Amino acid sequence: MPQPQEVITRLFRSVNRPALELAGAGRRRAPAYPADMPSLMELITSGSRLLWVAAHPDDEVLAAPLLGVSSLSYKNPACLLVLTHGEGGECRVPGGCGPEEVAAIRGREMQQAAQLYRAELHHEHYANARLPLASFPKRREMAATWLSRKDPAEVIAEVIRRFRPDLLLTLAPEFGYTGHIEHQLASRFALAGIRLAAESAFLPGLSLHRVPHTFFLLNRYWFMKLWGRGYDPRPWTERFDANLLCPGNRTGSDIMRQNIEIHSSQPWDMAVFGRLSHVLCSLFLHRADPFQEIQDPLEP
Repeated sequence: MPQPQEVITRLFRSVNRPALELAGAGRRRAPAYPADMPSLMELITSGSRLLWVAAHPDDEVLAAPLLGVSSLSYKNPACLLVLTHGEGGECRVPGGCGPEEVAAIRGREMQQAAQLYRAELHHEHYANARLPLASFPKRREMAATWLSRKDPAEVIAEVIRRFRPDLLLTLAPEFGYTGHIEHQLASRFALAGIRLAAESAFLPGLSLHRVPHTFFLLNRYWFMKLWGRGYDPRPWTERFDANLLCPGNRTGSDIMRQNIEIHSSQPWDMAVFGRLSHVLCSLFLHRADPFQEIQDPLEP
């Protein structure tokens, strides 16, 4: 007999169709870029080098269908830059464990995720606020903590100059998909890092590199708004089909579930995305211009 959760998933899957997702995601913003600029899918099919910038191990799950199609179907070079080891996350070790052990576990999981996408991995050790969410510092305070270690924009700029991506993908700087302050900070520092990589003379041994295309991955799902969890306020400019096929007759959503299984140390968060992976039809993205848009990490 099906479990109640399975019944709910089947019912939701029967309801959530691409047309409903598109309607629920709100109006698409008219592109503010030249008509001859390639779409996201055209960039992927033409072999673009993709850099993912995020705060935590497991954040890449949100972009898994896109990462899978780019790196596995089209064999495009990929690089994952993760700023924290997620020591503030859950601990599933019997008898409990400290932040260092959580960080080590999540670091190993992130290495496996990078292997899934045949991607380079740059994994930093910036501070990760500890659960519960109610105890989190303000975004500005966490930005100052990160800056006291080393400016994350410089770290991101160095990776950009070494990897030389055609396409940078991160979360949006205002809400950050889930409202997590560190998602927002990773995005804000990524924008600053893009400008630094293109314009600054620091790191004289590495030549300047201007990232041609930057996209924010958005949470624009009607059911998240209905659930009262909030979603990104930016309008979407591109839609990516989450069910495109990857090698082995797997869809992008199948890749997402495989990615979720890797992060087994975080059962609560991953359980939520595991359920969503069965019903997602689309990823929504916003094309950004980092050279026109300034998002200060220290903004109150």
